[in-house]
Amino acid sequence: MKSEKTPAIGDEIDLIKVYIWVMLFLTVALGGVLWYTVDKVQNTEKLVAAAEKNLEKFSTNKDEILAMLSVFESNKEDEARDRPNTWFSRVWQRVNIPEGSIRPEAWAQKYYPRGNFDEERITLKFENKKPLSRKDIGRFCHEVEHASTRLRIIELKLRRAGKKDEYKPKEWWGEVTVGYRKARIRGE
Repeated sequence: MKSEKTPAIGDEIDLIKVYIWVMLFLTVALGGVLWYTVDKVQNTEKLVAAAEKNLEKFSTNKDEILAMLSVFESNKEDEARDRPNTWFSRVWQRVNIPEGSIRPEAWAQKYYPRGNFDEERITLKFENKKPLSRKDIGRFCHEVEHASTRLRIIELKLRRAGKKDEYKPKEWWGEVTVGYRKARIRGE
């Protein structure tokens, strides 16, 4: 019969040391994972509590956004771009400007590399044959900006009506440039 060789005492101690070190490492790793998970859960609980506090504020902001979308839909800004004669004629009719005094031209698009923005604009001519008062022109410009959330007066050029020697003090003609700018985002 063969006898089995029993391990020496030194070998047993080495195996026990390895076992203890492995268990110590696993305990530390498990503790780290547990600490990380608890920390994430606490952060999530804090965020949920903050969101519940701001729930009324979020609902108010939602109402404001919906109201803004309603304004955008009702002022038909896309119509100002697609059918400028229709949109702008409604504006000048609201301020009682006679038909034929204002003539819209075509929309123009341009990219300005220095400011890194796109600009869309339309020029409206105030006819020399049917001049307007500065007050009427000002009311028209105000109504354009009031009727739209995006369109703004970019430029206004006015000249007195009549010949140089016989200016008519209350009659003006010229042009107004209306449009909006959109920042260009990288990758577009």
